[in-house]
Amino acid sequence: MSEAAFRLGARTLIVTAGQTLAKAGGLVLALILVRVLTPEEWATMALIFSIYSVAVGLGGMNIQQGIYFFYGRLGREDRRLLAVQTSGLLAVTGLVTAAIVLGLEPWLADGPYRLGGLLGWLALAIALEVPTLGAPQLLLAAERPAGSAAFTGGAAFIQILSVAGPLLLGAGLEGAMIGLTAYAALRVVVYVALVARYTPRGAIRFDWSLIREQVTYTAPLGLALGTAILNRNIGKWFVAAFDAPNFGAYAIAATEVPFVSIVPYAVGAVLATRLVHAFKEGRIDLSRAYWLASTSRMSLLVIPATIGIVLCAPQLIVLLFTSEYAAATLPFQIHSVILLHRVAEYGIMLRAAGDTRSLWWASVVLLGVNALMGLPLTLTVGMNGAAVAMLAANVVAWLYILTRIARVMNMRLADVFPWRLYGGVLLVALASAGLAWKASGLAPGDAVSQLAIRAGAFTVLFVGGLSVLRLRRWVPAVPEDHPDFRLEGTS
Repeated sequence: MSEAAFRLGARTLIVTAGQTLAKAGGLVLALILVRVLTPEEWATMALIFSIYSVAVGLGGMNIQQGIYFFYGRLGREDRRLLAVQTSGLLAVTGLVTAAIVLGLEPWLADGPYRLGGLLGWLALAIALEVPTLGAPQLLLAAERPAGSAAFTGGAAFIQILSVAGPLLLGAGLEGAMIGLTAYAALRVVVYVALVARYTPRGAIRFDWSLIREQVTYTAPLGLALGTAILNRNIGKWFVAAFDAPNFGAYAIAATEVPFVSIVPYAVGAVLATRLVHAFKEGRIDLSRAYWLASTSRMSLLVIPATIGIVLCAPQLIVLLFTSEYAAATLPFQIHSVILLHRVAEYGIMLRAAGDTRSLWWASVVLLGVNALMGLPLTLTVGMNGAAVAMLAANVVAWLYILTRIARVMNMRLADVFPWRLYGGVLLVALASAGLAWKASGLAPGDAVSQLAIRAGAFTVLFVGGLSVLRLRRWVPAVPEDHPDFRLEGTS
């Protein structure tokens, strides 16, 4: 194994650990809430956290993603300025978003979800949290992946305690919102300490040229993020409005499974500075080699994990969320199929190439197809229709963004993705799932036995099929770093 491959694997593992803790934190919090709250209260909290995720994402406008791009291009003396300036921009957008959330209260206070008195605390939490969104990116850019993972995972743990703790102590939904605000305030304190500790000393001033560059670079990213976040939640809002009795179940069904989509994101984060450098040096061949090495490895992981989740969904829903939410099974399976394309963090290639405009258009395609299909399907089929619309939108947007990546690398669509490996792994996974499903018919019908048989049989069959067909031979090696690659002043 080469030194470069070892670095990629080790750093990806570290970043994945932090992101997994963050994603798992949301799942753990949901597991706690569905058990301590009534279905009506759970629906209210699910709607609050839907608004919260949209507001934090839109409030940040993806400005923090510019840290990857600018950190290695600036001298040491300007890196603290970059962090402070980015936080200042985030604070402005966060305040605007918090004001918008606060303005929703007259419309939502007396509705069926009874949000009156809660949105004020939510707005304050958003205003405090958004300026700290750049912490993980700053630490990764400074070549401190362990610190980035620790911040991300630790924040998720503190958030669980801050929200669930008051509920378990009987403080009610308002207590949970106060806890969320306290969590956001603690993030501010920790973030200030991180900036002071991990960025070189330098003059803090208003650098309008850098601000213009940041805004120009990240504006398309912000628009892309905004549409992507709206896309993840528009189905929930359709169900909340037109299929309200099933909103609590759909909020569970639309929860993304931790880990599966995190590893490709982590690989992209680890490779970000190297991809930027490869494009900067005109080494398109090197950027493509990084890309295919990562997507091939992720195909071996993401595809079987996704098919296994779909296979075991009936048992997982009952065991994790109780039989009261069994109706979430089918829409959860449909949403899980979306994970099949999450073998890469596609945006990192376009950001590294400087083509952030294509990210915006990909998000527009995603949101547009979802909205146009989601509304009529939800009205006619209910929450299952909303899930189908989300799946169809993701397929269309996936094909679109692959064409844009092919364009920046001056290659055909056929050459920009490991199609042969992807198709082979998918066929093996589907065949294994079908045989495992048949085998589960011989086991007792309780959820635990069914889960054990399905998961065990699927794992054995898939690993065996992968070995027999020798699909790993199609996985390319991780390339060595370009000789000129380095980040001055980092380790």
